[in-house]
Amino acid sequence: MQIVLKIGFLFTLLLFGTIGAYSQKQLLGNLTNRTFESIPFATVQVDSNLYSSSDRNGFFNLEIPEEWTKVTLTIRALGYETIDTTIDVSLSKTYIKLQMEEKTFFLKEVEIRPDYTVYDRKNWTIHDYVVDNEKIIVLYSWGKKRKLGVYNLIGETLQNYEIENDYKGLEKSYLGTYLLKGKKEFIELAFRDGKLTEIGKNSMEFYNELILGCLGEVNDALLYKKYSIHNKRLQYYLSHEDEAPDIIIEVFDMNAAIVSQSYYNEIIAMYKMEANEFNLIDAGLWDGNLLDLAVSVPLMRIITQFLHLELKEVNTTEFRVDDTLFVMDYIEKQLAQINLTKKRTEFKPIENFNWEEKEDIILKDRTTNKVFLLRNKNVFLFHNQSNSAKFIERRLVKLNGSFPEKFKLSDGVLYYVSYDYKNRSILNRSDLDIN
Repeated sequence: MQIVLKIGFLFTLLLFGTIGAYSQKQLLGNLTNRTFESIPFATVQVDSNLYSSSDRNGFFNLEIPEEWTKVTLTIRALGYETIDTTIDVSLSKTYIKLQMEEKTFFLKEVEIRPDYTVYDRKNWTIHDYVVDNEKIIVLYSWGKKRKLGVYNLIGETLQNYEIENDYKGLEKSYLGTYLLKGKKEFIELAFRDGKLTEIGKNSMEFYNELILGCLGEVNDALLYKKYSIHNKRLQYYLSHEDEAPDIIIEVFDMNAAIVSQSYYNEIIAMYKMEANEFNLIDAGLWDGNLLDLAVSVPLMRIITQFLHLELKEVNTTEFRVDDTLFVMDYIEKQLAQINLTKKRTEFKPIENFNWEEKEDIILKDRTTNKVFLLRNKNVFLFHNQSNSAKFIERRLVKLNGSFPEKFKLSDGVLYYVSYDYKNRSILNRSDLDIN
């Protein structure tokens, strides 16, 4: 329930219309668990087209067409079993009270073999990892088994769990819990009594709508980043309960957006021409998947080119220090400094900075709160000044293996994944000069 308690109110902002313009009947309800505690921010759905969510006290209110006499009600909440039930709504106002059953999940702990550290592991594939609270959590495959390993910072195994093969991503939420992401659902994890414990599940649709792009809390709001227009426009905004999102800064690569849109228009025109009399678009059967339109080799080629372009997000990078958000805008070649509490933005130049580089990686040390830039194996310390900013070169860092990726920085130690000559993924660490 932890994630829902913070972000559930955003359903009213992100899900489409909860109340129809011509609704006349009311369906009121209250959700509790077995100990009669209210369940806030559960999603309430009626017959696949009306949505709402319960408030902080577990109450919800849906308006439905007057001619309806029965509705199918579906209620979902993180950590609870889904409710599917039919409700009689023959009266002008119907009140129901429903009790939701908590889900119980179990991670299957397996035997620990302390003969290798996490840095010595071979013949495995690292899918993702998190460095947090003196621990390293690694999602990996070994043979045909998917596992979740917990290690201390020197690499000794603390816990090991077998999980389903569908899970391929791992991240830390702004609430301090861990999200194990799969194809259709994610699991929220937390340490309880020293053990990694599952505390809830929800769909990836929920993740994409309300968790993806969330950069953290700002007082009573959540800070988000969202892409649009073929990933060529990026907006940073604050989302408040019962209010419209408050956009604080936007970065837009107009030239790239025009190119992408021209590709898209050409694909649609070519498809309609080559599909002859019947096509999915005019028939209203197309769900937006461009690959469904690849009815010829030329169309497949241009669709592939377009999808490659669309994967290239507008070139920015950001980092947050306390209540200040810094956005490095490679389009306008400037640094935006945004005071999130006062909603005040200041634009600064970065001294002697080459904006033509495309592979910059920003690293914020969890312990010291210092910010570094990793560029071509060189490490630079961020220094903020009144009228400008600069990155001060610290050292050339030696990175082991090939194709280093997935960098994390904690207490002056740089963690990353690289590959050996057999293309096996390895977790590495390197000390940095953070003074």
